[in-house]
Amino acid sequence: MRFKFEIPGEPLAKARPRASLFGGHAHVYTPQKTANYEGKVALAFKNAYPSACPSTKALVVTLVFYFPLNKGDYTGTGKLGKHGLLKLAGKERHVKKPDCDNLAKSVLDGLNGIAFVDDSQICGLAISKRYAESPRCCVTICELM
Repeated sequence: MRFKFEIPGEPLAKARPRASLFGGHAHVYTPQKTANYEGKVALAFKNAYPSACPSTKALVVTLVFYFPLNKGDYTGTGKLGKHGLLKLAGKERHVKKPDCDNLAKSVLDGLNGIAFVDDSQICGLAISKRYAESPRCCVTICELM
């Protein structure tokens, strides 16, 4: 089985858990922005595959994160400049934050229990960051055997 879908919008990396004291006890929680993005990931999968059950097989996952161009990638008239064209052609890569591993974590945690039983089933993972005019994340999940 193979699942392929997109998560629209700018990709978001998994933020570190936060801790607070409540009644003298430490409480650890996921920041709201991260929780919202993980929900968006789950919704994108459910919309693409409404009747899918979580896979129990070994998986290979490919994640391609597309980031928006910067203002400096356009000319004063709003057309793509040299750097913008190079970025869209893949000749200039996205080499700044967020990190690939934190980006992957936010997507995989959002799919945990929905696309697969647990992310420990993933035995292969490919991640790349690119530029595009429409930010998004393209996800491909392939079951092995």
